[in-house]
Amino acid sequence: MHRFYVPPLDCQKDEFELRAQDARHALNVLRLVDGNEVEVLNGRGDVLRARILASSRRCVTVKVESRIHRPADKPALGLALPLLKPKAMDWSLQKATELGVSHIWLIDAERSVVRWSIKDHASKLDKLNTLLIESMKQCGAVWKPQVSRPMPLPDCLDTMGDQWSCLFGNLNPDIEPTAIWKAAETIDLQSICWCVGPEGDFTPEEYQTLNASSARAVDLGPLVLRAETAVACGLSVLGQWIHFRRQTEA
Repeated sequence: MHRFYVPPLDCQKDEFELRAQDARHALNVLRLVDGNEVEVLNGRGDVLRARILASSRRCVTVKVESRIHRPADKPALGLALPLLKPKAMDWSLQKATELGVSHIWLIDAERSVVRWSIKDHASKLDKLNTLLIESMKQCGAVWKPQVSRPMPLPDCLDTMGDQWSCLFGNLNPDIEPTAIWKAAETIDLQSICWCVGPEGDFTPEEYQTLNASSARAVDLGPLVLRAETAVACGLSVLGQWIHFRRQTEA
């Protein structure tokens, strides 16, 4: 079934219009017509089964036939990601959404190869949120990941609070890492944030910050991975572990 996104405040009534870009896609690409069934997601856990009630060249009105709310998964899976080049950033966020991430913290790391000016924060975050929505629709996720503005690593760790247990990929030869799956086994009921360093790795000062925050260094194997590869690798292992815990506890 074709999925569309409508913000929570815009789909509270039983009849509403799809967003303009989704209406164009529904009519011009998917060739949907009045009476076709669609699925509407609002990014906050609601799944709406609806039917196209009326359509014109630029507008599609749907009527809701059923609503289901799916609570957010607990424990949650998060991602702390340095600013990357656009292609790598987009790919990383797409895979993070597909792998079930609920929160994304953007790190303005000291060795980040990309910098955002303050005046560009709003427009760049809008673009990333659009990407997250498209990824959510593609994979069927019902909760859109929350993404933060870029911030230095210490601020990022502070905003996580005590409910998150942070694991980070380690390239520092002075730190003895734990295998990522072994580290996951020791985490009780806390949500897990997977923290990835920039292409130039964390600085010694940032490693000190991670260690002081009780974040745990983990090993992904003998090879040095690109940041976007480390994103997918770490989230895959941790996501499967969280899924196993949920299944066992159920």
